Amino acid sequence: MSAKQSTAIRTLVRWRAFQEALAERECQQASARVLEARAAVDEAESVVAAIRNRRDELLGAQALDLGWLRAVDEFEQRAADEVRARSDTLDAANRVREEAVSEHLQARSRSRVAETRCDRVVLQENDLEEKRLFDRMASLIAVGAQENRHD
Repeated sequence: MSAKQSTAIRTLVRWRAFQEALAERECQQASARVLEARAAVDEAESVVAAIRNRRDELLGAQALDLGWLRAVDEFEQRAADEVRARSDTLDAANRVREEAVSEHLQARSRSRVAETRCDRVVLQENDLEEKRLFDRMASLIAVGAQENRHD
């Protein structure tokens, strides 16, 4: 193994870690958008509940005001439409989050593979260097022993 290979694999490890960090950030942002969308749906549902309560109050009154009842029905219809729209937004945000989680898991997996490969390459390089040093010391000892014989 050359030092060039070790340098290249370390560069790959840094690149994969960068990609993993980006995927993690995207995943966190997608999760935040899901929470925002969920809060928006909850808010719209509470508006619908308040309108229904008002309608029930109007229906429970001694005298029915049909103008108010029609207005409340229109408000309720618009509020229900808003709940559906916000629910659609929530569904879309959930899909985006699922995709982001999947991409993050893949990026993490690619990062771990590169790290494992780097560890192996570094160990091989260290092993080769140790063998070279041993061979060098052995040849120096052999040269020293031959010089001692000649003296």
